[in-house]
Amino acid sequence: MVFPLHLFSDCRISGAMKSIKQDILQTIQKEIRQCDSGWKSFNGSFYCIVTTKQNWMEARAVCKSMNSDLVIIKSEREQKFLENITDNSYFWIGLTKDKNNKNVWLWVDGTLHNLSDGFWANNQPNNYGGTEDCAHVWKEKKWNDDDCTNQSKAICEKKLTCCV
Repeated sequence: MVFPLHLFSDCRISGAMKSIKQDILQTIQKEIRQCDSGWKSFNGSFYCIVTTKQNWMEARAVCKSMNSDLVIIKSEREQKFLENITDNSYFWIGLTKDKNNKNVWLWVDGTLHNLSDGFWANNQPNNYGGTEDCAHVWKEKKWNDDDCTNQSKAICEKKLTCCV
């Protein structure tokens, strides 16, 4: 019996995708367990530090799986709070360039970020190499633009939406 060769390559791809999916699910489950008791409260939001390094999209998926999103930093008080609960690693935040206009930065909730605001490190954002479309907390806990495929820890934020 003769089998078409393209079926074997599809099977390999399918197997590889299944393995990747399992790895992602294991990472998400690990982070959920970590954050179950590790959420920190500040000013109407809860924050979880995701310690597994991953790219921006994967980090956002982990946050989403915990009914949260990458952090939106709106005030100096919030920035200081985050500085106090993080170590000196790099952490993804919920800020990216608009896909349709690379001169515009948007928060994950769709709100516009004014570049004159925020807590950017000196000479940032600089789009070094032409591929820096995501933001993370960087040296001295200031913001930096980075390639979204690089690996960093992340900060998830869950807004308190209840009760009156």
